[in-house]
Amino acid sequence: MVADLSEAGRLWHTLDGLASEHGFTPSGLARAAGLDPTTFNPSRRRNAQGDYRWPSLSSLFSALSVLRLSLSEFADAFDKRQVARPVPVEGGVFLPALPLSRLHEEGVFDHTGLPRTIMWESVVLPGVFAPSAYVVRVDTDMYEPVMREESLIVVVPDLPPRRHDRVLCSQTGRPSVAGLWSPGAPGAVMPFFAGQSEQESDELPAVSGGAEIWVHRIITVTF
Repeated sequence: MVADLSEAGRLWHTLDGLASEHGFTPSGLARAAGLDPTTFNPSRRRNAQGDYRWPSLSSLFSALSVLRLSLSEFADAFDKRQVARPVPVEGGVFLPALPLSRLHEEGVFDHTGLPRTIMWESVVLPGVFAPSAYVVRVDTDMYEPVMREESLIVVVPDLPPRRHDRVLCSQTGRPSVAGLWSPGAPGAVMPFFAGQSEQESDELPAVSGGAEIWVHRIITVTF
């Protein structure tokens, strides 16, 4: 039987939310349950096709034992819990995260340009961020030296970009582009491509909002 992506994803996000309410990260919960510390890690939740796996019943029951929840209580939380938003944890917050190469996939963003976090993994970053913030992992070297491969980009959709702000331009069906915002009608993004200076980079036309094209402001990049 093939797992329903949305249902399996909702289960993982429900478990993350309940764990964080009890002060556990995914790895902390796994250790407390006597499991391999990587059992609940986001990187192990998807199969080779990118679909969410269902956790094993034994792992789930072990986790619920640590959280002192019955299966019926967990099911009730699963039914009531909305898509997970960043939840404060010790030393940071949970933020939805996805590799740069996957941002063009259908269903990653909703009609307002916000992440449909059921499709996303979760990472913990130190600090306080806006509820709409999300994280993009740079899984290419095409942006070096501005951004290294494996850098994490923190993006806040609610912040309107200003001239020369660093932004991420995303559109369903087309590769996302990080660069500098050049406002106008309709506006453009000057990409940070390897081997090009800002003056040499070709500007890519972009529209903020509508037609599943979004320009979101980058607030920080980890190295």
